[in-house]
Amino acid sequence: MNLVWFWILETSALQPGVFWYSGEPNNFKHRNEDCVVINHYYDYENNWNDAACENLNFWLCEKDM
Repeated sequence: MNLVWFWILETSALQPGVFWYSGEPNNFKHRNEDCVVINHYYDYENNWNDAACENLNFWLCEKDM
């Protein structure tokens, strides 16, 4: 299981537990889950799930404000 996650354009690690759904990230069934999905059906504030990168999902972009 990956214990450190990063935003793609930053070098500081995400804090453990921030944004993740309870029990995530977990590499479910020992699969290589190195990407993140945001699940709309989980808790509103903590809804991230680790997932296989080859899964087809919608995407989002980072934008300077």
